[in-house]
Amino acid sequence: MDDYPVQDGYEKRDLYNARTIQELAVHYKEILKLIGEDTEREGLLKTPERVAKAMQFLTHGYDLEPEAILRSAMFKEDYKQMVIVKDIEIYSMCEHHMIRFLESACGLYPKRYIVGLSKLPRVVDAFARRLQYRNASLPR
Repeated sequence: MDDYPVQDGYEKRDLYNARTIQELAVHYKEILKLIGEDTEREGLLKTPERVAKAMQFLTHGYDLEPEAILRSAMFKEDYKQMVIVKDIEIYSMCEHHMIRFLESACGLYPKRYIVGLSKLPRVVDAFARRLQYRNASLPR
């Protein structure tokens, strides 16, 4: 577990579930064997565990509560103008091939409430850290 300083009331913590890591590592070791690798060679000894941790990190959005992130900096305000946060990078994984992809998001139209703008990228990231359907025909 890595702890980072609190910024804007938000504390980033990378938590790994040891049991999940162990179970995933067993499967990744089998995958390496299936593709013809020698899992006992020095360079691959810790690879199954590293890949398991990477997968848990890349999909930790299932453990995040986007609503709680928003509520941590939500204010009642009678504001009717468009608020734009542009070019929020989205790093996610395709649910069909589990390959990473990069997209971007933008925009917000407040109704009755406003939120701290730093929370919007965090909410986007909470959803992006889950498997996504990505339509390759969408314009970029």
